[in-house]
Amino acid sequence: MDGTKSKSAVAFKVPNLDISLGIKVDETVLPPASPYEGEAEVDQSLAKWKRIILDRLSCQPGEGIYCDSTSIRKGYKGDVTHSVIADQWDFKIRINRQDRTIEQLKTYVRTIYKIITDAQDYILGKYPHILLQGHPTAS
Repeated sequence: MDGTKSKSAVAFKVPNLDISLGIKVDETVLPPASPYEGEAEVDQSLAKWKRIILDRLSCQPGEGIYCDSTSIRKGYKGDVTHSVIADQWDFKIRINRQDRTIEQLKTYVRTIYKIITDAQDYILGKYPHILLQGHPTAS
């Protein structure tokens, strides 16, 4: 999570591999003494994970994913501005190389912003009592 490669991966064992969890397991690498258990690691790069998911979902150019992540900064001591836990939301859209322009980026940002404000309008319309005093949306 901190952008360095010096941190070791968070590793653990996955039991009951014969129960389908949507995870593909290469059974040839399992230790023979433990056929129902496998080694796993927490992916240390949200960006890498998003690229993998775009591929698994066969996302085409213009399609993408939204993710809400809670990450652990393993070995991090924290300070007054950073915690060992990081909550972040993000999106990843498959874009053709020729479409990677500032104007196209602005189009995606406007679309995402409109989705957020439309959701806010819907929620505030359905539940007006949640408006906070002093909030710009309070009337």
